Amino acid sequence: MKSAPSALPDTPPNGLTCGIDWAWDDHAVSVVDAAGRQVERFTVAHTDAGLTSLTRRLTGCGVAEVAIERPDGPVVDAWAPGSPWS
Repeated sequence: MKSAPSALPDTPPNGLTCGIDWAWDDHAVSVVDAAGRQVERFTVAHTDAGLTSLTRRLTGCGVAEVAIERPDGPVVDAWAPGSPWS
């Protein structure tokens, strides 16, 4: 498992950060800009199709930094480089 760096840049990559709220059936997703303004908010199902949609949508809008409350599991695996969903 790869942990986050101990020091983060002052500005997130591409100016966007995503937060994902882990849940059993679906996941709430919020994308904020460097000023903390929400630019996207949506939910995705906890399925292969939902996780594929999540990674494609975040990649499409330029998100390069993701925060999630869990260090492991399918959502973390979906965002990892080389995952079948990325």
